[in-house]
Amino acid sequence: MAEASTFSVSAKSAILMEASSGEVLLQYNADEKLFPASVTKIMTMLLIMEEINSGNLKFDDMVSVSENAMSYGGSTMFLEQGEMLSVNDMLKGIAVASANDGCVAMAEHISGSESAFVDKMNKRAKELGMENTNFMNTNGLDEENHYSSARDVAIMSRELMKYEKIFEALDKSYEEDSRENYVGKGCDSYLFSRVQTTAEHFAYLKIGEGCSNRCTYCAIPYIRGPFVSRKMEEIIEEAEEPEEVSEETKE
Repeated sequence: MAEASTFSVSAKSAILMEASSGEVLLQYNADEKLFPASVTKIMTMLLIMEEINSGNLKFDDMVSVSENAMSYGGSTMFLEQGEMLSVNDMLKGIAVASANDGCVAMAEHISGSESAFVDKMNKRAKELGMENTNFMNTNGLDEENHYSSARDVAIMSRELMKYEKIFEALDKSYEEDSRENYVGKGCDSYLFSRVQTTAEHFAYLKIGEGCSNRCTYCAIPYIRGPFVSRKMEEIIEEAEEPEEVSEETKE
């Protein structure tokens, strides 16, 4: 396993894990507690996929949007109160648009309230051995006592990747005329351009990314297929702290 002394890492914390075995190939401050921002949504999507896998939820089940879910700002699907979307479309909105409102709508649909769903998130984190994680919400908006670590993020990401269906949501190559089906009404094309480079081919997908005033930037790239042998430096992007992230744009 490579340590920081043998590999240049510019981020505050980083880990490289082989997905099938869980073997750690590189780590740097991997257990430091940090604000995860929208990377939080990895656990939200994992619980959705587990509900589907258990038979408690179906991709074509319809989800009603509450006033509470609609009220969330930041990155959204532009959901409206009373609107009905399928679980499949909600999942795509969370994966593609990093939809804060979609996370809350799904949490309320599954558990009755966001707080009850967050309890499930923390319970699942403990089951997975995520020792440096505590969730306070479903979407990663900055909140005290909401934190995770690079190792824990890798653990839950690895668990999510066990569900092949999730790759359809992470693959950004949808037809233009289907965008309204999963990013909501009134959504501009910027939601597509901002993730356009994250899936150049099936070998490289960005499972999640986040940005907020406390978190700055974080991302989880996932590599699969015949291009795994590409040099690591061609895949890992250096993270630079932004001067400031406004309330309107933080995720």
